[in-house]
Formats: sequence, C-alpha cells, structure tokens
Amino acid sequence: MEANEISVGGTNLLPIMSSVNIIGDPGVSKNEIIILGGFIIGTEIQGNVHLQNMTVRHLSKDGSGVAGFSSFTMKDIIVEQCDGYGVNAYENGVGRLTNVEVRQCGLSGMVAFNGASITLVGAMTTVHDNCTRKRSDDYGLTVDGPSSTIQLVLPLTKETVSINNGGGGNCGVDGGGNINRIKTIPSSSPVPPGETKTSTPIDPDEPCFACFACSKTLPKDHCKIMRFMCCGRGMHHPCLEKTFKHLTEAYRKANDPKCPCCNKMYPTRGTDEEWAVLKEWTTTHKELAWPYCIMAFRIKAGFFRHASFHSQSLIKDNYEKAALLGNAVGMLNLGAMYGNGLVSHLSQ
Repeated sequence: MEANEISVGGTNLLPIMSSVNIIGDPGVSKNEIIILGGFIIGTEIQGNVHLQNMTVRHLSKDGSGVAGFSSFTMKDIIVEQCDGYGVNAYENGVGRLTNVEVRQCGLSGMVAFNGASITLVGAMTTVHDNCTRKRSDDYGLTVDGPSSTIQLVLPLTKETVSINNGGGGNCGVDGGGNINRIKTIPSSSPVPPGETKTSTPIDPDEPCFACFACSKTLPKDHCKIMRFMCCGRGMHHPCLEKTFKHLTEAYRKANDPKCPCCNKMYPTRGTDEEWAVLKEWTTTHKELAWPYCIMAFRIKAGFFRHASFHSQSLIKDNYEKAALLGNAVGMLNLGAMYGNGLVSHLSQ
C-alpha cells in the first residue's frame, strides 16, 4: 500500500514507508524539540520505526500525532494538542511506547484499531486531559474492534496511566471492542511479534521506580522522595523544587496545588479526602508498600487524631504491612515501635 492510500486525519503528516530511527538531539530536552505535525507509519514495513526524544504537536484539523500501520516504538516523547488522536495503531500496527505522555488532544489519547496492539511501558507513561472535543465515544485509552489490545506492563495500570480525560472517560471501547483487552500484563510476559523485549528490573515495592522528572531510579527511602497519591508517581526532592521554582509565592497562595505528574488537584494533608485516597490505594493495590508507610506517617504525625480509627495499633499495622512487602522504612519503624514498648505482639 502506498502512503497516499492511507487515510489519516490532518494535513501536515510525514509518511514513513521504511524502517528508520528518528531521534531528537539527546543533549536537548524533548520539550524543546517540537514537531509541528504528525507521523504516519505505512503498511508492510520490514523492521521497525523508532521515534525518540521529541514533542509531537499536530494542530491541523483532525490531525493525529502518530499513526502506525506497522511495527513502531516510541520513547521519551510528548504527544500534545493534536486536534485528532494522540497515538493510534491500525490493523497490523504493533506499537511499544516507553515513557510517552499523551495530553490535551482533541479525540482519544490512544486507540488500537481493527486488531492492532499497543503496549505501554515505563514510569513516565501517562495519558491525561485528552478528548477536549468532548465526543462521548472518545476515551483516554480506546480499543476499537474485538481483537484490538492495549497492554500495560506492570507496575502500570489503566487506573494510574489514563486519568482526567474528557469525552466518554479514561477507558472505553468502540466498534465491538472488549474493555477487558485494556489490561495489565506481567513484565515477564512474552513480547508480541514485531516488538522488542526489554528487561528493566522493577522493584515490586515501588509503583514508579523512576523519577517522573529525571527518569533516574528513586531511592527506596520514602523520606527522600515526594510520592504523589493521586497517580502514584514519585520525584526526587531536588527535581520537585526545580519543577516549581518558576512559581511565585503569590501564585502558590492563590492556587491549590496540582500534581506535576498528572495535573490533578492534590489532596490536602490530614483531610478526609486524603484519607479516602490512601484508603483506596491500600485497598486496591495491596502489593504496594508506600501507601501503608504514608498512612502510618500521617497518623503518627498527629493527623486524623479526632477520627475514630486513630490508634497506635493502626500505625503498627500499616508499618507491618509495609515491612512484610520488604520495605525497609516499614521494617525500621516497626522495630522502633517494638523497641520503645509501644506494641507487644505481631498480627498473625
């Protein structure tokens, strides 16, 4: 099939009809390498098309960011403000996206059409604030067709990746698609044909093992990082300070805090809202230690002191759950509580 036989929205598309690597200067931030248009990856390409380190912004009417009809990979890319779809794969298209952010697009953020497959990897992968044209059949993540698939490699989940999207919501189907085909898979799962297997070790205690800002590994000590309860991502404290350094004191006082990772409002410490968020994490993600640690920290620091559940026993229970998951902070604090005589027995 020739490039001009492929119909994808937008007037400023670069057709790619053979295997190629297109990589932005690694010495320049992806935020400063802006492509005013989109990429269309043609059919029956032998090999892979790889895009890396850039921002794709296709503003023309119905313009898509990246449309793939063959095997393609993307890494460290922002796709934003496209009038049409952000990233979509069609038919034989197989995409693997690592640390890709799709935001503020007019239609669905990501779509797998007619049997295509998209796999999402990496702590910085996020799909948020899309569907700005407010069509009810657009979603953050969409599978269109009964055999189309969007896979999220652990520790990613659809709940943490696709957030704050308009239209029909964060995840949905069209064309007879199956919502269960938007799913999380183990990091050791076999890689579909046409994709490249990576073997990045992931600490099961950390939902996001890399800093959202610099992509460097986060320390296991929760005291040395900022963990955002809205999306579960984390940042080194110096990276957080750098992210917010441009905000004036007047702006900080006049505006409620927003998460720099997912752009959602951040719950105020010690409020019922914060407790509900923590409770949700500990209920739905029992394999993660950090929610238990934060919950224990808050209670120990005197927050929620008037709540009926406030007790030394609850502090111990949360540290113990974190410790049993191999978390060093939980172990240390649990040991200190026993050493100080604050508790007398382990829960069975």
